[in-house]
Amino acid sequence: MNSNSNCWKWIIAFLGFVLLGFGLSPYFCTLFSNNLDWQDLLVNVHPELIGMGFTILVLDFITHKYLEREEKRRILRNLGNPSKYFSIDAYYQAKNKEWLTDGSMVNAQLSYSVLKEIDLSKVNFENVVLKKAHLERAIFVEAILINAVFDEAHLEGCKFIRAHIEGASFEESHLSGTDFTDAIYNSKTCWKNATYDSKTNWPREFSPEDAGCIRLDPKDIITGANSSTDYNQHMM
Repeated sequence: MNSNSNCWKWIIAFLGFVLLGFGLSPYFCTLFSNNLDWQDLLVNVHPELIGMGFTILVLDFITHKYLEREEKRRILRNLGNPSKYFSIDAYYQAKNKEWLTDGSMVNAQLSYSVLKEIDLSKVNFENVVLKKAHLERAIFVEAILINAVFDEAHLEGCKFIRAHIEGASFEESHLSGTDFTDAIYNSKTCWKNATYDSKTNWPREFSPEDAGCIRLDPKDIITGANSSTDYNQHMM
């Protein structure tokens, strides 16, 4: 919410408290004042003032919550915008409000989003759909990605170190140079037709060929350890 809406919020809240204060003033006047005319006037109008004060405060609270909810919807919607200008701006707003880690992103639809080279460490993206998203070199260290969908997404150079990817789908995704070191997966994690190269780092005891992945470069061109299980077996 912008500064103007915040200003009006405080003005309305102040008005509510003023009316509430005047409504309760007869009780204080009875204790500290002997002016019967003033007391009689306040006694006649104080129920209305109390009601108006409470009504304004309640309406202000409801309006504030509604505007906050709409702002969150707008930001999260822009996070999935295929324009990087909208998505990156939404990313920083959501990060500042801690919506990336508090569960607000669960079940979000972010297909086709462009979130390249950003830090998504420890995000809670459970059940988030990121089909065909461009996430090159993004960082998902220790992220919660349970049942997330990365089908056909560009994940080249991403870091999924110690990420929770149980039940996640990487079908036909692009995993060249992607780092899955110590990532936590299970039998429901789908890797069908995902492409990778010699720079891709896999979790321990993981066989990309058995999982249905497709290697892009020849097996004899290996540039780093832990690239694949078959490489480790070849070196033994």
